[in-house]
Amino acid sequence: MKTKKMAILVFSLVSLLFVTGNAFAAFELNNYASLWMTNANGVVPSVSQATFNWNEQPWLYIQFNGDYASDYKIGGSSTSTMWTWDGTPSDKSYAKFYLGKNNDLWIGFSQSYWENTMRQAGDWTVSAMSLLQDKTAGGQLKEYGGIVNFHVNPVPEPVSMILFLTGAATLAARTRMKKI
Repeated sequence: MKTKKMAILVFSLVSLLFVTGNAFAAFELNNYASLWMTNANGVVPSVSQATFNWNEQPWLYIQFNGDYASDYKIGGSSTSTMWTWDGTPSDKSYAKFYLGKNNDLWIGFSQSYWENTMRQAGDWTVSAMSLLQDKTAGGQLKEYGGIVNFHVNPVPEPVSMILFLTGAATLAARTRMKKI
């Protein structure tokens, strides 16, 4: 699992470097102030959501600088994300790119794309790489990166629910009959 995370992180970094034209530049990777999962666009979470129900859509929340308002303008940013489902028989990955000028970003897929193409029960890994012009540091370019994980719970199958309810009803009836 760790080698898969490293491969995703390296892939994202290389992609970002080629896109920005700095393929052979040396740099120091900074941590985001916040790199969390949330269940709604525009909602600032207090902690990262680790588990999503089947009907919830995950959003990646990124905050570059923690001490500024969510609409604080930075010089501009380019963020590359890779969403990977750790599935069987093979993993599935989806890329999403974002350009923006705000301190806080919410990155996700459209609801129809999530529901019809991506949504899979199980473990997910999201890696993110950003290059931004930071006004708080004199306009210099800064590189950010990080990884966050979450889990999507499966929906119980109707047959399973029927069997569970039938078993519970049978136990309740037997208990009641013993009391009489």
